[in-house]
Amino acid sequence: LAYPMKKLVMTGRFLKQSFSGNKQIHWTISTLVRLSRIHKKGGVLALEKEGEKLPPGLIQTGVGLMTYNFSRENVEQVLHKEALLIFGRYETAHKILCSMARLAPAMGLAGTVVNLIRTFGHLSSPQNLIGYMAIALLSTFYGVVLANICFVPLSNKLREFMDQDLLRMEMTKEGILDIYDGEHPRALQYKLET
Repeated sequence: LAYPMKKLVMTGRFLKQSFSGNKQIHWTISTLVRLSRIHKKGGVLALEKEGEKLPPGLIQTGVGLMTYNFSRENVEQVLHKEALLIFGRYETAHKILCSMARLAPAMGLAGTVVNLIRTFGHLSSPQNLIGYMAIALLSTFYGVVLANICFVPLSNKLREFMDQDLLRMEMTKEGILDIYDGEHPRALQYKLET
């Protein structure tokens, strides 16, 4: 209830991406090196044609800015702002998972309290009381399990993905600026892999 459905869906999408994060770094490096070669051989026009084939994201934005003859400083500023916007979305998704991890035990405890209240209606039969108490404590168990086995690990996985993607976005910005400066593709590859 605290977050719009759009942000919950976005969180699910980011979690899905977090399980394939390493592939993105390798793809980013190979794409930037390929774009550098294209820029060296064919210039800005060839780079523009190749940029149209790229998926939406930071690399496509950087190539587009270069082909529109933006200054180096403007390219750097726009890429930095777009990276901050993406990272802000990641932070929102991380907050959602942290909220779920924090609220799951509280919801379990609330379920326990409700079930304990129901057990007071059965005080006349002590034999059944133990069964009702077990059911009452089960909701606390589910809340603790959901928090510690599901939401906290997913939150940590997303945080790790955020750190990797921040590195990838920084690499993308550096790579685009090196292409802008006319860096040799081999030097660019060595720099990005390092």
